[in-house]
Amino acid sequence: MNFKFIIITLILTSLFLTGCGGKKGNDQNSGAKITYYCPMHPEVTSDKPSVCPICNMDLVPKSGDEGSDMAKMDTKLKLSDSKLLIANVQTTTVGIHKFEFRINALGKLDYAEGARKVISARSNGRIEKLFADKTGVFVKTGTALYEVYSTDIIKAANDFLTLSGNKDFNSDVKLKENAKLKLINLGLSADQIEEISKTGEVKNSYKILSPYSGYITSKNIVEGAYYNEGSILYEITDISKVWNRIELFEKDLQFVKQGSDVETTLESHPGKVFKSRINFISFQVESANRTVEIRSELTNNQSELKPNMFTRNSILISLGDAIAIPSTAVIKTGNGSYVWLKRDKNTFEKVSVGTGAEFNGLTRILTGVKLGNELVTSGNYLLDSESELISGNKPETHRLTDNTKNTSAGAAENVELNVSGKTFNLFCPVLGDEVSDKAPKVRYKGMVIGFCCKGCDKKFAADPEFYMKNLSPDGKKFTGKKED
Repeated sequence: MNFKFIIITLILTSLFLTGCGGKKGNDQNSGAKITYYCPMHPEVTSDKPSVCPICNMDLVPKSGDEGSDMAKMDTKLKLSDSKLLIANVQTTTVGIHKFEFRINALGKLDYAEGARKVISARSNGRIEKLFADKTGVFVKTGTALYEVYSTDIIKAANDFLTLSGNKDFNSDVKLKENAKLKLINLGLSADQIEEISKTGEVKNSYKILSPYSGYITSKNIVEGAYYNEGSILYEITDISKVWNRIELFEKDLQFVKQGSDVETTLESHPGKVFKSRINFISFQVESANRTVEIRSELTNNQSELKPNMFTRNSILISLGDAIAIPSTAVIKTGNGSYVWLKRDKNTFEKVSVGTGAEFNGLTRILTGVKLGNELVTSGNYLLDSESELISGNKPETHRLTDNTKNTSAGAAENVELNVSGKTFNLFCPVLGDEVSDKAPKVRYKGMVIGFCCKGCDKKFAADPEFYMKNLSPDGKKFTGKKED
């Protein structure tokens, strides 16, 4: 009897345990694990309801009663109505725009090559009197520079008179012309030679006249000094035209051509615009700052343009009509650029695009989209983050395209995390809120940068130059647009 009782007890116990284990297994299989995340910062996730440590927004379930808010279909994403509302997606239609813009560049005025002339001695002699006795003065063609005693000139003048007055040589015109030409080569003018011929007299000294107009930029003679033939006496520079040497960045070289219109302004002449055209583009790039010298020529009849003046130049570029989209629609990564197209009310597709020039908030599109396509201009960053989150891939480092940004490669390497010290800024460069002493700090370009909350420091480190543009130069104001 006891043996039977024991057997029955064991059987009942086994059945009871089996039933409990089976029920437990069914409960586990029936309950799906729910992951919560922040719609504004998808990298923040939790296995239970909580708030985002960055923006204090309630975390929402990634999966739940409605299943996944977003289903990935190759390069397409489908948003639920609630997620579409949170993302605040805005779109525009691809159209044609007149693509004209200006490239701004700095430059410096210089003497035009060929504008500098040297006056050298054409004979041996002695300076009897000096008329052009200072550098910096302006002389015109025919102005007397100095008076010289020269035996070479005196001898040539006597030969000229002999040939002109001797009837035996009247028939030999060539000899007379050669005698006259010799006086010209010695520096005498046609009027001075005519005076010798009329008076029949040879003077003891003669004035030497300037063959050029311009400013005396060098003087190497004084009264009473002897000089030899070939000695450099003056340098005269004509600045009726000056060169505008413009330093153009290498990236802008593709748009500039000979003949491109240039508008130039100077600090010395506020409000006045000097117009010219590009007439030279250098064949080489300056290695230190990656610029190319381009050049235009400015008329300077009033001598108001001085060599070595700095110039501000605006070069008009016209590429005609082209397909262009708002720059905020383009997302750039290390693998290229792409946009999000709206296919229907809730479906969006990622499409690679080839981009060209940017101006006034527009980016020229070379390939990838067509006229009439509807593309996302706001909220595309969230779509991109959600796409990576659903696919399980690590998001690429990317940024929204903006023609005011100029993020340099390796900028993040200059950021030192978790530092201490007095902060440079009063407002967070990421979210725009007041800096908190409890938030981490970073050091960038020698400055300690503070943030409003944890997480902003890492976001800043990914693209410091972009976020620094959200601060005023003294760090006391937030001048950027607060992130959605």
